Amino acid sequence: MRRRLIIAFTALTVVVLSSWLVASYLLADTPQRHIDRYLAATSTGDFRGALAEWAIRDTGGKVSASDPLLVRRNDLTAELASARAGRDRDVTRLAWWRTCCEPGEIQDQANAGLARVHVTTHGADGTPYYLVFEIAVRDVVYWGDAMGSPPREWRLYEVHRENELCLFPSPAFGCERRGQLWRPSATSPAMRIATPRY
Repeated sequence: MRRRLIIAFTALTVVVLSSWLVASYLLADTPQRHIDRYLAATSTGDFRGALAEWAIRDTGGKVSASDPLLVRRNDLTAELASARAGRDRDVTRLAWWRTCCEPGEIQDQANAGLARVHVTTHGADGTPYYLVFEIAVRDVVYWGDAMGSPPREWRLYEVHRENELCLFPSPAFGCERRGQLWRPSATSPAMRIATPRY
């Protein structure tokens, strides 16, 4: 009897500690954390480390190596890693987006499924880079209050320069369809950002 009690207590302790570790990871997961990891990698020239942080969303279909988002992922990451950009970073704008129901920019961070973060950083030689990080919950759609506000698992799905085409294929990101690509619409909040200072 005593042995069964010890085994049950040990199993319960393992379950409680595991749950606590998972919950603390999810609660500590923030969009800023993904930006910091990506730029920490590029600032040291770690191309592969930065690529590992930039997630490729599994849509169930095969993604071609010539897909514009994959090309951007490789080219921009290689450029930033070569320049060792990311040692300094300044968030110039942060927009929270609702990604369920009627997607759009919101003030309520608690119901957001997307964080669009505008960051200024510099290469080792002082060259400025004006970047936009598109960080969304893992499955993109987040119901927030409507589903009891479950913890969010953020993913870095795109990085692009200010005023470049947004390639992540979803209208929830404030983009409109343009052939195979998506780009910010003229009325999108993404186009109402201040012009970067050079």
